[in-house]
Amino acid sequence: MRWNKEDFYFVGVVGAAIGFSILFIPREDGNEVYVTVIAFVAIAAFMFIRYRIAQRKKKPLIEKINRLRKEGHELLTETEQELNESDKQILNAYRRKLILSVILGTLVIMGGGVFLLQVAEVPNPTNYQLALVIVIASGFGAWLLYTIRKHDEKVSVGRKTIVRGIVTDKLTDSDENTTYYKLIIDGLEVFVKKKVFTKYEIGDAIEIHLFKPIHNLVLFETKLG
Repeated sequence: MRWNKEDFYFVGVVGAAIGFSILFIPREDGNEVYVTVIAFVAIAAFMFIRYRIAQRKKKPLIEKINRLRKEGHELLTETEQELNESDKQILNAYRRKLILSVILGTLVIMGGGVFLLQVAEVPNPTNYQLALVIVIASGFGAWLLYTIRKHDEKVSVGRKTIVRGIVTDKLTDSDENTTYYKLIIDGLEVFVKKKVFTKYEIGDAIEIHLFKPIHNLVLFETKLG
């Protein structure tokens, strides 16, 4: 999970509140509850202020979107078009990454299995290791062929979706190691890279080319107007 500037401010405010409460509240039995209450109030106040600031920044953008709706502007239009050479290059690069990820995964699992058999002091480990390599290579080989075939079937459709519209929201999702960035175009969610995410603000007009069969893969994007 990545921290932004506001998160460090948050830690600083809470830390300062706890520090001041420890310094100025007499150290007597039962006073620990006051430290807890002050920390809780500091957290709540900070979160409320942060929420209000975010809402204040969004307000004119939301008003702009509502005005566009009232004026009859389409916030989202979709058309289809044949893939061009640049699109095919991007899809081929995606295919190569897909193959590489499967091969690396196979090698890691295969190496781990061989190593475990070696350290476990299994009788005739070479035979078991050879059998393990054959089983894993066969299984992942079949999976790789299936994955490539499914990918090629999707690409054979040969058409992309061109979306033109207004960015109505921006969202981030995080797990332990990765942050995912999403642009919302009047209800359509599109996962994008961070540099694309930071390029657009709510209310911006955008044209984005997607290959929907592969998780709305972004082939091209540009700001309109």
